Amino acid sequence: MNTLSSLYAFFDPDYTLLPKPAKIDILSSTLLYVFRLCSSTELTRTIQAYLGWSGQQGIEFRKVLAGNGTINKCLKFYIYAKVVEGGRVNPSDYEVTEDDEEFVKRMLKLKHANIRYFVTGLKKYSQDYPARRLGEFNRGIVKVYPELELSTDKYISKKFRWLETAGQMERDTLRADMMMYAMYAMYRAYPQIDNLMHLKNIGIRAIHNRGVNILKEQSTQKRQRMTKNDDGTFSGTLLSFDHRGFSAVQTVDIGTGGNISVCNHLMSGLDGKSVAYERPHDVDRKRDLVKTIEQLEIRVKGVKKPKSFIALLMGVHDEGFSEFLGQPNDEAVDTMSRVEYATKAREYLKIPEAKARKFVDLLRTQLEDFRN
Repeated sequence: MNTLSSLYAFFDPDYTLLPKPAKIDILSSTLLYVFRLCSSTELTRTIQAYLGWSGQQGIEFRKVLAGNGTINKCLKFYIYAKVVEGGRVNPSDYEVTEDDEEFVKRMLKLKHANIRYFVTGLKKYSQDYPARRLGEFNRGIVKVYPELELSTDKYISKKFRWLETAGQMERDTLRADMMMYAMYAMYRAYPQIDNLMHLKNIGIRAIHNRGVNILKEQSTQKRQRMTKNDDGTFSGTLLSFDHRGFSAVQTVDIGTGGNISVCNHLMSGLDGKSVAYERPHDVDRKRDLVKTIEQLEIRVKGVKKPKSFIALLMGVHDEGFSEFLGQPNDEAVDTMSRVEYATKAREYLKIPEAKARKFVDLLRTQLEDFRN
């Protein structure tokens, strides 16, 4: 059995009972999704039609799919080369199994509508992105790996020191987790990668996004890393440790009409300058831009959802916008030009161009003291 079918059979044994046409629909839709030629919503809809999965099951499967190295490396690279270069491709260059080689051969011969669209989409990609041998791509990752590891260590030192010092998470565990997500992101982005700089930037963004998610996970009610006060603010429940001993959580006025209580390792003034109780090496000068944005109240007539617009421009994942783009927007922000991506975000939210420009100009004014 080929790798993709095995993955489905392992995740849901009912897959093996489906008739051949249903399996072809699912497998072809999955190939479209792997190459970002259809949205996660479209893939889930196809699977639900045959297996009745819930939305959460779809999410869980996509996580398993994203983490499968054979599919995202060997199979994906082989398929792209096979479509772009035809019979000149040597399967041994991609470490594909005989079952996967036969699977690709059979799928590409089908007259199925998904496969025709799939082949057309890959050939369109090839106009800008050549097929690369797996070994060549791996050498590119080896070149950018040290810089990604350095970025990861810097992020951990600045953002997660409060977890390390409290004994909640170990540095090696954090580093491995975040680097793994960077690797996944780079392989998932193929073939839409321009050069080594682009490859590195994809990895760095994945590291940052994973870091933000870890912070969110550590702040949930279940984990109780932070507690909600009676006035609606939050206080950190962890104590930090330095050469002066234990220091308590402090409440900081961030200048937005109220106070917010946070662990002192996460404190920073709205204008980017130091605040009371802050130690310079505890603060990321590229600090919580998201948190800063949340405190800003920017209003422009014609922009009905200002925070949604900002979130999309920052590349925050949004299911609706992803479906509009036909690919996950948090990945599209890396592969599309800034102008094209921003234009799509504006069109999705139905914001007039002039209003959008005025809004962004005002946002820049509000953030003029934000120091990176």
